Amino acid sequence: MKSKLASDQEIEEVSTIIDKTEWYRQATASKLMFIGTPSLGVCDFTTYPTIYCFSKEFEGYYDLHGFNSDARELVKKSKNDPAVAQNIYLQFQQFYKKIKKDFNKSAEINFQTAPLSKIAAINQELDELNYIFWKEFFQGDVFDPEGDLILKEELKEYSPGQLEINDLIRPQKLNFIEESNLELSQIALKVLHNPNISEAERIKLLAPFAQKYFFIQNSWGMVLVLTAKDFLSPLKEIVSQGEERVVEMIRHYQNLEQNTKNKVEDITQKYAFSSEAVNIINLYRMIATIRDERKELVLLFNQFMEEICKRYAAEFGVKLSIVERALPFELTNIKNKEDMNLLKVQLEKRNAAIIARLSEKSGGESNNNNNNKSHKNVIIFGEKAQKYINQIHKKLTSKFESLQGRVACRGKSKVRGKVKIILGETHFTKFQEGDILVAPMTRPEYVPLMKKAKGIITDEGGITCHAAIASRELNVPCIIGTSVATKKLFDNREIEMDMETGKVTLL
Repeated sequence: MKSKLASDQEIEEVSTIIDKTEWYRQATASKLMFIGTPSLGVCDFTTYPTIYCFSKEFEGYYDLHGFNSDARELVKKSKNDPAVAQNIYLQFQQFYKKIKKDFNKSAEINFQTAPLSKIAAINQELDELNYIFWKEFFQGDVFDPEGDLILKEELKEYSPGQLEINDLIRPQKLNFIEESNLELSQIALKVLHNPNISEAERIKLLAPFAQKYFFIQNSWGMVLVLTAKDFLSPLKEIVSQGEERVVEMIRHYQNLEQNTKNKVEDITQKYAFSSEAVNIINLYRMIATIRDERKELVLLFNQFMEEICKRYAAEFGVKLSIVERALPFELTNIKNKEDMNLLKVQLEKRNAAIIARLSEKSGGESNNNNNNKSHKNVIIFGEKAQKYINQIHKKLTSKFESLQGRVACRGKSKVRGKVKIILGETHFTKFQEGDILVAPMTRPEYVPLMKKAKGIITDEGGITCHAAIASRELNVPCIIGTSVATKKLFDNREIEMDMETGKVTLL
């Protein structure tokens, strides 16, 4: 990882880059410990200005033209060569298996009693894997701004409907959320067949499930180690739906892969797609599949990072929330109380941070099509970081005077309701049935809120993003890719969503 604290000259270079670049924004609630290394990995993936900001939330800013150029270039390469998408996925699967193997090995360690040197070694190994993971497999995100438009351009001679496009690019294998839903439904069916089963026996039934899916409610911003008891409530909810509905759910998930493949085959035959069109569709499906599987690894990485932070916090008597402001490689260097005290002084002042990719040739100059061009990553903390976070916020919000996105799920022509800004799980409790969910992006843990929402609006997202796919499955009106909804709107404000144009209007 080529990174260092920024010099005064480099800090000014960041300011120049902010002014010169047209940005695409991602955002989420996160901790620096969780997302710092992925940020450095992505900075080394991109070949154009990239800035990560950490303050009240974590934001990624990317050169919009760089993202769109990368997306079009990958489509161009894949169009005449099916091996392009196949090789990316094969490499991902190989790396996925390696990471899961390392996770299984780490899970055998007692993080609270093992020697600190062993914890440091695990931290370093996982940190290196996390960095490589994001450096190598960030391709899908570059399709968020205009990926849906690019796909429609490539398929314009066939003009498939949006629902058909959704089926064509949907992953043809169950993701870990769908697998967990299937397995929990199967447990529910056992309970329905034995209605007098005690709570203790239900916990016993759930024990293997909890051991497998203990991380499922983790996110970028929160880690929860779930036990069998934690799954009693969702199990009860499924059981309450009755045997007929539970059997229907089980069949749905068991047949989902084959049904998806059958739909793709029918649509492909209907339009007689050329081999080039099939290759592009396969590329998009590969991207969606990797993003599904990447979610699982993110939750597991964060699980172990949290365990490591807890150990250092307990070892040296430092608040966990302070330790979580560190970057993983900083903890690896901590050998004793004196080292931690020196780092603690920095962490206590670290209420803002910037990680930026700078070209060593010329600040702010796009390096598209030249991955080997020399560059460096710099890190800025504290008041200086906050200054440039404010600068990039001002530029972004001034650009978007009106609020406009792309329609992911149409539903009604007009949707009116009250806004609730949801940046992470800590905001979930304020969401009520019939509110309009406004978030930087959605993830699997947002689904219960999405089911209750009258409408959904996100800052980011493309055709393969979670909000687009989940909203269509739930049939909830959804506008994605507004860039600034969470900055322009605020709680309880009445708005109208125009589901024909994607425009959001204040009432």
